[in-house]
Amino acid sequence: MRTISRFVSLFVLLGLPILGLAQQKTLVDTVCFNTKGNDFGLRLIGNQMIMVTNASADENGQIPTDELTLRPFTDLVEIKDCERRDMVLMNKKYDQLVTINSSLNDGPVSMSEDGQLFFFTNNFNSKKNKLGIFYAILQDGKWSQPLAYPLNSDDFNVTHPYYDSPTKRLYFASNFEKGGKNYDIYFSEYNGTDWSRPVGVKGVNTDSAEVFPFVYNGKLYYTSNFSGLGGYDLFAMSDSTGINLGEPYNSSFDDLSMIVLNDTVGYFSSNRNSAGAHDDVFSYRIEVPKPVIVPEVVPVDIPPPPPPVVEKKLIIENINFAFDAFEITEEQKPYLNEVAAKLKVRKDVYMVVSGHTDNLGTTVYNKNLSKKRADEVKNYLVAQGVDASRILVEFYGFDKPLESNQTIEGRAKNRRVEFKFLGEIEL
Repeated sequence: MRTISRFVSLFVLLGLPILGLAQQKTLVDTVCFNTKGNDFGLRLIGNQMIMVTNASADENGQIPTDELTLRPFTDLVEIKDCERRDMVLMNKKYDQLVTINSSLNDGPVSMSEDGQLFFFTNNFNSKKNKLGIFYAILQDGKWSQPLAYPLNSDDFNVTHPYYDSPTKRLYFASNFEKGGKNYDIYFSEYNGTDWSRPVGVKGVNTDSAEVFPFVYNGKLYYTSNFSGLGGYDLFAMSDSTGINLGEPYNSSFDDLSMIVLNDTVGYFSSNRNSAGAHDDVFSYRIEVPKPVIVPEVVPVDIPPPPPPVVEKKLIIENINFAFDAFEITEEQKPYLNEVAAKLKVRKDVYMVVSGHTDNLGTTVYNKNLSKKRADEVKNYLVAQGVDASRILVEFYGFDKPLESNQTIEGRAKNRRVEFKFLGEIEL
């Protein structure tokens, strides 16, 4: 498991979902499902996270590579806890689950809010390896054969689809108007049968490259190398103008492909941790300080009002386990019930549950045991009514001890499950 880097910045945040100019602290972390290759283009499809990553090795142990770019081909994978698996869809024609991945490049995906349209990118059908956008329609719970977006061509690339359901617009990136050079962002409207002529997004497109569009609450986010901190940077459109999001979202390396889950939580990709060698997915969390309320001055002959009742911040403590055990004990259940009750009230909070062990036993055994502990805690919270999609499981074996494993007391503290929240947790 790679070392997790943390970036903390206190600054005036422009262009992100939270309105106003209040100072906000933003925490940025890598995630547990990154690989040693390129990981980017994360999208939430229903309750399932879908990521673009390097293609898997073939039967000879070789990773398929593009002969022109000398880069590995890309595949789409589903994320379940910290694990990755090939993305599959239930196909109507074949009446079975089929993989969406081809033998060439497969790119970012998108889905309409009603779950009836699914979009993806690949270059399998192009004679000149040009990327195109394809879409399938849900029919009786199964997906139709993919249809080609009308702009697809062997002369240029059409890629990075994002479908904005409120406007019925498909946003995408293409170089069809720049002679196959830099990309611009366009949108095309869909009436259920036909697509309108693509229109470039005013205030966004420049002489440089604009890619990876994403829309949240009517605001367009995108990636550009027009200007900024270095390489590709993340931008948001505000008042018909592209605004650089600044640190910690952007760095001196490439930062791209943003996704916003809610007003305080989202993801993006960057190659900052590898000094430009490969892209990783990062999560971000915005913490907004509570406003300071100045008490009203009252005359001395009027009794002062009673002090306001301040609800305490939820303090999440580790749960410890006996040696070689992973079952939830009766003593732990009241505390987990309290955590579950808070999560059911605050539905905007996402939680990471990470399992750990002492160093007695093999690496593989302890890694599996730490996963069982984290899974057991997640399953218990889900049984109490918490949505499973809001709980991410991580497991580290004995890689991250709290105390020395040379003592009985230290090993007891290391046999634990830890909690981390994504999103504001003033509960």
